[in-house]
Amino acid sequence: MNFHDNAMPRHTSPRTQTSANGMGALATSIIPLILTLFLAGTQTACVTEAEAGNSTARPIQPPQRPPVAVAKPAPRHTPQPVITVDLGATFARWGFTLLPQPTPETAAWKNQALGLKIEVRRDKSFILVNGTRIWLASPISAGGHRWQIARVDFDNALLPILAPVATLRNSGIPIRRPAHVFLDPGHGGIDIGCENPRLRLREKELTLDVANRVKHLLERRGFRVTLSRARDVEVALAARPAAARRAGADLFVSIHFNSAGSPGSQVVGIETFTLPPRGQFSTHSTRNASDQATLHTPYPGHAFTHWNTILAYKIQNALAAAANATGPANRGVKRARLAVLRPAMMPAVLVECGFVPSNLEGPKIATPAHREKLARGIAEGIIDYQNTVANAARPQGKPKPLPQKS
Repeated sequence: MNFHDNAMPRHTSPRTQTSANGMGALATSIIPLILTLFLAGTQTACVTEAEAGNSTARPIQPPQRPPVAVAKPAPRHTPQPVITVDLGATFARWGFTLLPQPTPETAAWKNQALGLKIEVRRDKSFILVNGTRIWLASPISAGGHRWQIARVDFDNALLPILAPVATLRNSGIPIRRPAHVFLDPGHGGIDIGCENPRLRLREKELTLDVANRVKHLLERRGFRVTLSRARDVEVALAARPAAARRAGADLFVSIHFNSAGSPGSQVVGIETFTLPPRGQFSTHSTRNASDQATLHTPYPGHAFTHWNTILAYKIQNALAAAANATGPANRGVKRARLAVLRPAMMPAVLVECGFVPSNLEGPKIATPAHREKLARGIAEGIIDYQNTVANAARPQGKPKPLPQKS
């Protein structure tokens, strides 16, 4: 019996019979086509495990809808409680004298034997050491007569300046008298840096001029000096500290000039940068994505945090004195994750020698006499650093313990 006979009713009127015959003819033509498509689809979909090489033939289940991907938040480092050091009690044990102040918002201590004057201001993220600002990760706090500084700031930013010899001896890094300096004149080639069109000043030319002056001064004092570039050529940022490492240099100093944001500004000042310790934001950081992304990234330069602080302070202090940069013009020692500092395999700093576009500072920078002052300041800072490291390198038996903190 075919499909049509099975579907036909036994008793029908002639009109019904005619309609049924038409429908039957249609079913006869369409249904085989549907069966063919159904079987073809079934054969296509039912690829068995036997066909895939398994012994038991079992249809593979149709693929399920993939789950919606939900973006996971980036891992967040839980902020640790800030451990502080009592500056007043610590300075008292070190022989500092508390100086009278006109306002309870400030405090100052002086140690005549060490030649140090320390000044702090409530809620400010810097501390003044002989007039040079040392920028901190956290602001100074005060309660009553107790002035507190974050322990990480005391250890990394202040202690190396107060007790450099003891700090170096306790650093765990072999100490040798630095005799080979690597100078890095910033920019070069198509990278001109900042400029002052009115005075026809271009940073790439100024940095090379100052670097050559520093080189001449240091070589007269017996240093070996290597330059990252001796002419107007472009040098990749990563290639500069890499060249210093290959040369076996004892320290790395990158020389730059600052951009003032807009031509004709009145901003002035010099500043020296070091690499921030791991987990510490850059100075004046806006907690931007770049700083946040690298906040906990380990870099080779982190091994020299204390050495960097000493070198930066020595250069900044001498440079400010040579250029007569006092008050706000002495912008201090700051921290930033700069490309030439991160991979440095030796103590490394970057010096900003002034604002080229500034109406006040640009004309001074344009004169060879002022650039000679800048060069002398950098050279004197390096020589002072060399003397400090040489003192630490002298045989002393067991390392002298650092002064106790409160």
